[in-house]
Amino acid sequence: MKKLALLLLFIFCIAHAENYVVVNSIDGRDVISGIFYANVKNEPVKFMAYPNGDSEFLALKVGKGKDILLIQSKDKPVSASLKEVLKNRGNNIEIYESTDGGKTNLDLAVRSGAKKFIIVDSAYADGALSVMSYAALEGAYVILADKNNIDQVVDVVKNAQSITIYGYVDKAVKEKIEKLQNVKVNYIGKGEDRYEDNVAISKMLMEKYNITYVYFVEGTFIEEGMIDSKIPFVLSGRLVPDVTYNFVKEMVKNDKLTTSYLIGGTTIAPAIRDMRERIKNELAQEGMNKSFGIWIRYAQVIPTTGTSGQQTALDIFPLPAYMPKLAIGEVVYNKEDKNLMVRVDNIGDGPAYFLADIYVKVDGKDYKVFGSDSPQLIEREDKKGLTYSLDLSSIEEGNVSAVVIVKYGSSKKVLEDYTSYTGPLAFIAYVDKTNVSATKIRYDRNNKTLVIFLKNNKDITAYATTDVELYMGGEKTRLVGPKNIELPPNSVVPVQIPADLSEDDLKANEQQVTVYVQYGGRVGYLPNKSTFKLPLEYEKFDYMLCVIPAILVLIILIAIAYYYWQQKKRRR
Repeated sequence: MKKLALLLLFIFCIAHAENYVVVNSIDGRDVISGIFYANVKNEPVKFMAYPNGDSEFLALKVGKGKDILLIQSKDKPVSASLKEVLKNRGNNIEIYESTDGGKTNLDLAVRSGAKKFIIVDSAYADGALSVMSYAALEGAYVILADKNNIDQVVDVVKNAQSITIYGYVDKAVKEKIEKLQNVKVNYIGKGEDRYEDNVAISKMLMEKYNITYVYFVEGTFIEEGMIDSKIPFVLSGRLVPDVTYNFVKEMVKNDKLTTSYLIGGTTIAPAIRDMRERIKNELAQEGMNKSFGIWIRYAQVIPTTGTSGQQTALDIFPLPAYMPKLAIGEVVYNKEDKNLMVRVDNIGDGPAYFLADIYVKVDGKDYKVFGSDSPQLIEREDKKGLTYSLDLSSIEEGNVSAVVIVKYGSSKKVLEDYTSYTGPLAFIAYVDKTNVSATKIRYDRNNKTLVIFLKNNKDITAYATTDVELYMGGEKTRLVGPKNIELPPNSVVPVQIPADLSEDDLKANEQQVTVYVQYGGRVGYLPNKSTFKLPLEYEKFDYMLCVIPAILVLIILIAIAYYYWQQKKRRR
């Protein structure tokens, strides 16, 4: 069946030819797949911006008399009228209806006729963004892969000329791709750090194609001008990572980077400006007068019947770093403290924002309605308990039910998914008697982690979340620890938080580090808060431990040399 489906798709592709690609979907996988497809076919591509897209503006940019492949989401198009707007301008429209972004990515891979492929993990959009320009110049199609679709991916790429695996991918993906016969598999990046991987492909792209321009990006959105540029997209945060800073400095120093572009209003702009000044000053101290330019793009010009055109905001689309997924863990009523308790669980690949609406019904009729005005953030794998004051003491348990609707999404302004619960409201009697403390904090040099020791002072199970506030690079920094750590009764549990601390950092924190602990007796419900001021313990670096072995080795080498010299002397 798979072979038949691929054959039918191939025949369909031959029968339909286009010279323009347009994407109309809220699903970012559709958008980036349309871009990958157009780049392989060497065709222009436009997409509906989101959330402020305008079909008339898009049609103006596309123009007239085109044969357009319109990749359009069946359930979530940005504009319901785009097809008609394009047709009214004299364009021929062929629609590819997308029902699932992952399937669309593979269908377009086949339709493109690509023989070169780049595989990235489907959950992380910055991987797809990092390889986009490289793929366009190489004529390669980018496939979004994970352990759930790897069998379908193998069917698509098994006869490829070359396959490149970029950055982190699931172990199952790597194993199955490596087993393909007669296919050359290349690797870019180690998959351990997204910034290191990004630098690796950016450097390769600049050197191979003699490019002296880059786009500095956050990795959270795509903009039309970025696609057209076909230059490296260098990732940065509000603080420029060391690996990125060193890469940029090296390229500027060697006259391989002259100009950079930024999208106006991004949070990384101050960091990029600061990096430029630091690099300029450092190179000046080395006797070189070198720097790089920064061009910031704020607007675009839409062609009109006039001579100057109309200026409007840039067409931007948020990237699908992952597809968020939340679940309702429990809905109960606590008779002891007269609280309604609703737990929301993040079972997706990354953080999400959500709003909860709760309807309490008595004998089938609305009794009380609860909710929140603004979305809340829930981190990956976190469980968040919501409590609402509610007095049901005069109502029999069996007559009470609840309807819970949790709307969620990857953006505060776009809560496009939901999960719900409808059923009886269970009654419980629970009193939180937990007591948790932080007893010490230690820095593990070998693993570059802070280890916080949490003590459960009661003979009941507790759950805790801990954060640490300390100085890094001279600035006070808060590091967020894992969520809902289970602490067995009367136990001490070490909790690890990754942290790369320098010698100066260690000295700055050895007197005092602030440890924040939230805890409670039910998963997700952490009503208790405590703060602890603790000295940072760490192993002092003893230089003699290195010097003494080095001296011993040197003595042994001298002794061996002397022995052979004496032997040679005797033979004479």
